[in-house]
Parts: sequence; structure tokens; C-alpha cells
Amino acid sequence: MDREKRQFLATQSEALASGIGVDRLWTHASALVWKEMSYVVVSCTGLVAALDSALLASEGKALLESGWWNGYDNFTSRRCRWPGIFCNHAGSVIEISPPSEFLKVRNKFGEMNFSCFSNLVRLELANHELNGTIPSQIYSLPKLRYLNLSSNNLTGELPTSLGNLSRLVELDFSFNHFFTSIPPELGNLKNLEILDVSYNKLNGPISQTLGSLAKLRSLNLHRNQINGPIPSEIGSLTNLENLDLGSNKLVGSIRPMLGRLSNLRITGPIPSEIGNLKNLDSLYLNSNYITGSIPFALDLCSNRISGSIPTTLGSLSYLKDIDLSRNQIDGSIPVEIGNLANLVSLDLSLNKISGNGQLKAAILVTSLKAGDDRNMDPCISFGLERQYETTQERPDELDLELAYENAMHSIYYKSSVIIEGKH
Repeated sequence: MDREKRQFLATQSEALASGIGVDRLWTHASALVWKEMSYVVVSCTGLVAALDSALLASEGKALLESGWWNGYDNFTSRRCRWPGIFCNHAGSVIEISPPSEFLKVRNKFGEMNFSCFSNLVRLELANHELNGTIPSQIYSLPKLRYLNLSSNNLTGELPTSLGNLSRLVELDFSFNHFFTSIPPELGNLKNLEILDVSYNKLNGPISQTLGSLAKLRSLNLHRNQINGPIPSEIGSLTNLENLDLGSNKLVGSIRPMLGRLSNLRITGPIPSEIGNLKNLDSLYLNSNYITGSIPFALDLCSNRISGSIPTTLGSLSYLKDIDLSRNQIDGSIPVEIGNLANLVSLDLSLNKISGNGQLKAAILVTSLKAGDDRNMDPCISFGLERQYETTQERPDELDLELAYENAMHSIYYKSSVIIEGKH
């Protein structure tokens, strides 16, 4: 090449001396440059090919030496056919997900040299009886998008280096024994859509940095030992569809910011334990995927509930038991309560309720019939325990007793009914 350069320079000098056109010189120069570039391209192609070959060889060696596939195949040239190994068109491993029903990794987890898999996109080792800690090499995989190590016996801390997996879309560490707090570095995973660390032993507060995971669709922290309040930053997760913070040690109120989670969808049945929400003021569950039936009982007794009984209570047609006793409820009983055809037990005692005696009688008759259908004795208490100076001030009670006596003649079994403080 040096010889051709010298010839070009000599030709250039002669051309300029003899008056030859510049176009001819340019054509000659271009040809020379093209030759130079061709040498470079050939050289780079050879280097890339050599690097690819070395990468494939290191991947094959790492898979073989891990011992995960002992008894299947010792020829690494056929590694892309091994169970749970998937490769790209160049033969590089992009997924490791050995089926747990055919082989178990167990204590060989640390035998794999994960640093050899620079093209790995998915690592799935759920239910493989893994133990110990997670190999640190996993946290430096540059292309990893899906990491599932759920349902194992892994322990230790969640390392801060998890934040290095910038391309991660799904992270599932559920059903293990991880402890300490959730590292704030998880907030660096800007592409994360699913985060599940449920059923571990994580403690400490919920990291505020989780609020920066704008793409997050599912956050499951169920059954840990997480404490402290729910951070208001969670309200920034506007793409969130599933949120499970149950069975922890959270304190404080539910933040108003959670009202921004317009995509949140509640699934499954409403638990009967919802009746234990003693300080519940409002509960809106509209436009969800709730299945099953409405809980049969509503028990909010012995609280400080004030105001009147909402008319919408009459829409809960499955309710059999309502206990709103020992509160500060006032006003009259809404007529919609008469729609509760399955109601057997109603306790409104020790409140400040007034109302129409005929309506109460109608509720009594409905409850008697509902109890008759179920071979149950209805128990109704309206609890007008106000002190009256004369009986003329309480004519609705007299109407109630008269209506009740008439109702009893139409019912063919003995019922137990609580009326006016006879508790």
C-alpha cells in the first residue's frame, strides 16, 4: 500500500506539471481510498467473527461446566437444542429457562458463569429448589429483560446492584427468604413493568423511589414485614393495574394520591373481612373485575360513625346481617332498606335514629320471611333508645308493635325479635 501511495504522489506532481485535469487525479485518489477502506472492512469483519466465535465457545463452556444438563448432552455445538436453552440466529444464548419438571438446578446455581452470556434476555429459574444467595454476575447482564427466581429458597439482601439492570421489564423474586429493605436503586429500572417480591421477609419502609417506575403495571409486596406509611409517590404510578400491599405492617392513612391510579383494577371476590373496617368512611369499587358474591355481613358497630344511613345500603341485596349499633348515626331509616330481601339480622340500636313505624314493620316482615326460608330466627333491633316524657311522643313505636303483632300471626314459627332496648 505504501508503494501505491508513493506512485499516487508522483503521478499527482507530474499531472500538475503537465497540466492534466484535476478530475483524473480525483478518480485515481478515490480508487486508492476505496482500497484502503476495503482492507479495513475485511480486517474488522475478521475481528468480529473471531469475537463471536470466542463468545459462543465461552457460552458453551459455561453451560457444560455448570452441570445443569448432566446426562443430556456433552456436545456444546448442540447447546441450542438443550432443554430450556434458546439462541438467536447467530447461535448465541438469549434465554435460559430449564423446565423444572425435567431437571432441578438446586445447589448448582452458583456453578454457572453468567458473565459469559452478554446476549441473555431471559433468565427463568422458578421452582428449582435454589438456595443461598444470587450470583453477583447476574446483575451485570447488559441485555437482561426478564428475571424470574420465584418459589425457591434464596436468601440474603436484595443488592443495590439490581439497579444496574436498566433494560429489565419483569422482576419476580416471590416466595423466597430475602430480608432487609427494598433497595432504593430499584427506582433506576425505568423499563420495569412487573415487580413481585411477595412472600419474603423484607422489612423497612416502601422506598419512595418506586414512584419513579412510570411503566410499572403490577406491584406486589404481599406478605412481608414492610412497615411505615404508604409513600405518596406511589400515586405517580398512573399505569399501575395491580397493587398488593397486604399482610405487612403498614401504618397511617391511605394517601389521597392513590386516587390518581385510574388504571388500577381489583380482581377476585370481596373478602368477608371487609366488615372489620371499623373506620371506613367511603369505599368505591366501581369499574373493576370483582367476582363472587357480596359479603353476607356488614359489621361496623362500636365506632364513631355519624350522619344518616345511606340509601345505597338497600342495593346490597345479598346482605343477611347488618350491625351499625353503638355509633352516632342519626336521621331516619331509608326506605331502601326494605329491599334487603335476605336480611335476617339488623342492629341499629344505641344510635340517634328516628323513623316511620310502618317502614320498620315492613322490614320486620321481610326479615321474618327471609329467616323462614333459611330456618333462622330473625333478630331485629331499631334501637330508638331516646328518653321520652310521654308515650304521645313516640307513636311510631306503638305502630311498630301493632304491626309486629299482626306480622306474627302470618308467620308459622316462633321468632326472636329485639325491639326498643330489650337487648
